Amino acid sequence: MKLEADMLVGAVADDDSGMTDLLGMFAEHGMSAVMFFEKQPHHILERYSKDIDIVAIGTRARSIEPIEAYRRTLEALRSLRKFNPKMYYLKYCSTFDSTPLGNIGQMIDAGLDLIGGKTIALSALPVNGRTTYMGNHFVNGVRLDRSHMRDHPLNPMTEADLVVWLGFQTKRRIGLCNYETVKKGTEAVTKEIERLGSSGVEIIIMDAIEQKDIKTIARAVYNHKLVTGSSALAMELPLIWKEKGLLSKRKKNKVPIALKRGIDPLLVVAGSCAEATIRQNEYAIKRGFSSFKLDTVKILESRRGYHEEVQRVIDEGKRELRRGKNVIVYTASGGADIMKTKNVGLRLGLSEVSIGGAISNANAEITNALMEDACLNKLIVAGGETSGAVCKKLKLIGLYVGKQVDPGIPICFSISEDPEYSGILVSLKSGNFGGPNFYGKALLFMERQIRHDKFIVAGN
Repeated sequence: MKLEADMLVGAVADDDSGMTDLLGMFAEHGMSAVMFFEKQPHHILERYSKDIDIVAIGTRARSIEPIEAYRRTLEALRSLRKFNPKMYYLKYCSTFDSTPLGNIGQMIDAGLDLIGGKTIALSALPVNGRTTYMGNHFVNGVRLDRSHMRDHPLNPMTEADLVVWLGFQTKRRIGLCNYETVKKGTEAVTKEIERLGSSGVEIIIMDAIEQKDIKTIARAVYNHKLVTGSSALAMELPLIWKEKGLLSKRKKNKVPIALKRGIDPLLVVAGSCAEATIRQNEYAIKRGFSSFKLDTVKILESRRGYHEEVQRVIDEGKRELRRGKNVIVYTASGGADIMKTKNVGLRLGLSEVSIGGAISNANAEITNALMEDACLNKLIVAGGETSGAVCKKLKLIGLYVGKQVDPGIPICFSISEDPEYSGILVSLKSGNFGGPNFYGKALLFMERQIRHDKFIVAGN
């Protein structure tokens, strides 16, 4: 199969930080990538995706009703189909974030309903400690259902067998290409995928423990029409396409950064309660970042409490940013905060999705007010749900995606019809990704970009 079209990949993700994870992996190999937030008209997609290798749409479909997740995924795929991509890539979390009702199964169902055939489900991401063996998924060597993901506030993972878990979410037949096959090499994997497909299997869970396993699988599926899973394949597919002469060379394109106040402070909004994000918050606070903890109980208890708490954080954040201080707004210091907020919300009759939505919306209001007041051009958002809410509040159309600071966390460049919000350097960080000093590393990266007054969009 020859990849002749300008657009190689059309991607859809179940949240916005997860999409930047995928596109950042592609960008590391010189591929140009742009992601759009959902429901953008086609003329907007066309205007900002000229000469781009990968066009992607984020859906915020991870923690909504399953039927709506299916609809959003299908709508996004139909928008991408107008570009005639050679490969469709459905991106979901490498910890398989979902409930027994969905929504990974609904995403894959939408893809197969539109595109047909069969597909793989590769959730492993060895570079970040996510592995799959005999269909069972592990996080840093701990079985998924015994890891911290068991206590996820929205998508608690209580089953590590991905064949079983995905089977709750779709009526399609699911099979497994196990590690014994993967370690035999690409030819064995190719034959096993074909054998399973011929027997009526439509979704094939892939085992992978090391990066060499990802390479093996990538060589077996580089010309498939539809792939699904983590961002792992994006680390290997560009190398294969280049080797086979399928990836055209492009000149490096640069766009000007919005230099509003030169080297101004950094705003971090950490809605994620993941262990990695909590460690990053603590590390930065110890090194001089000003910090403000959102009282999430007050956010939930009453409308008045919501507005008072949002205004308090805005006022205190403005004061510190005007002093030139880097600022972190965060929601949790540990598991006790998470359980307290969840219990209060449930006692008030709120669903877990509504609890998360209220907190994300509060963070979005705070971000918008602080960005506007301080004319900031550097922003980090931690957490997929928070990222979606913030980008919507800022009225961003999308992001050009650049190189990574840590695996799965690139620096991006905002796209907006409003000049006040176009040209901001943004990082949408999946909660569980990044080392303790991620914020500091990202700040240095952003400041280097600002000094050069350019953001590299493409070029291999």
